[in-house]
Amino acid sequence: MSVIELHPPRGRRTAVVAAATLAFGTLAMVGPVSLSVTANAAGTVPASTGSLVGALTATGVASVVGSTTTAPATPATATVAASRTTTRYAISPHRVGTKAYSQWFAKTYMAWKYKWTTTAQYTCLVKLWHRESGWSQTSHNRRSGAHGIPQALPGSKMAKAGPNWRTNPATQIKWGLGYVNNRYGTPCGAWKHFQRRGWY
Repeated sequence: MSVIELHPPRGRRTAVVAAATLAFGTLAMVGPVSLSVTANAAGTVPASTGSLVGALTATGVASVVGSTTTAPATPATATVAASRTTTRYAISPHRVGTKAYSQWFAKTYMAWKYKWTTTAQYTCLVKLWHRESGWSQTSHNRRSGAHGIPQALPGSKMAKAGPNWRTNPATQIKWGLGYVNNRYGTPCGAWKHFQRRGWY
C-alpha cells in the first residue's frame, strides 16, 4: 500500500480521513474518522505519528475515491507475489453530510471511475438526484422503501457498496453511479429516461 507523508503547515491540524496506515498496520474505517496531527518544527509530520494514506488539508475531507491493485515484478523463483494497492484520495472543501460534499464526491468519483468528465454529464446527474432525493442521504420514501441519494429500491441494494449504506453519502453515490452505468450508460441517459417516465 502506498503511503504519502503529510506535510501540513506548522502547528496542529485536524482533518477527516476514511482510512489510515499506522505503525501497527492498516485500519479501515466504516465511516470518516477525525484525527489530529501535530507538525514538528520543520513543518512535517513525524512518521511515527502521522503516516496516512493520502494528503490532507486543515479544513478538507480526505475521501477514498478508489484504489488499484497491481502485482509487482518478482524473481522467477518466487512462488507468491505480494500485491501492491494504491489508494487515491481527494480533498473536499465541504463538510461530510452536506449537499455540497455529496455533489463534490459524485463529480470526483464519476470522473475517476467512469470517465464522465463533461459538464453535461454532471449536470444531468445533479438534476436527476435533485428530483429523486434533493441529494439527501437520509431521504426515505415510506411508501416504496426507496432510500438515499439515488433512491435505491429497496435501499438494502446499496449494501453491495458498503455496510453503512443507510447514512453514508459516499457509499450511496458509488452504488448509484454503478446503477446508472449498468442500466443507462451515462447520467444523461438516466436523466432522459426520468424525463420520459418519471423514474429511472
